[in-house]
Amino acid sequence: SKSRQRRRTVEKAAAKTIQKRIRGVLARKRFKTLKRKRMFRMAQDSGVLLACEGTVQGESGWYQMNETSAPVYYRVDEFGEWTLVKK
Repeated sequence: SKSRQRRRTVEKAAAKTIQKRIRGVLARKRFKTLKRKRMFRMAQDSGVLLACEGTVQGESGWYQMNETSAPVYYRVDEFGEWTLVKK
């Protein structure tokens, strides 16, 4: 019947919308992972630590040497001196 066809059309459109959104979420997650890996390589090549999420590069917070290293906490004072606070 027409109502069944209409419902099927609406369901297909809804399914496409959901799939599109899921693909977008997965693509953004993959891009973020690749960007982070590239940033780790650049940081390692230049001999600096990379700020973890939630830390501003160059300010007090959590840092990592590479992807597999455990994060460490550094405090940066007003003179730019770095002090390891927590391993």
